[in-house]
Amino acid sequence: MTLFRTLTSLMLEKPILVIFDVTRLCNERCRMCNVWRTKSDDMTVDEIKVIAAKLAKNGISYVHLQGGDPTMRKDILEIVDVFNAVKIK
Repeated sequence: MTLFRTLTSLMLEKPILVIFDVTRLCNERCRMCNVWRTKSDDMTVDEIKVIAAKLAKNGISYVHLQGGDPTMRKDILEIVDVFNAVKIK
């Protein structure tokens, strides 16, 4: 199903990948990046479920989770499971 959805999106010139910021939290203090200075209003897992379902419905096949540092979220594995549940890799 994912391959079909990806090919269909490509033929229709629709995006197949979303870059998704799951947090702005970061425990590094890199000189070239100030992301750690900004406030992080993280979405709940339930809010992410709604967005993931919409993305899947619109033909998105892949997601790149980023942030500050996504592993700073204690629920990062649950977020990965949310995207896997809607067949987004």
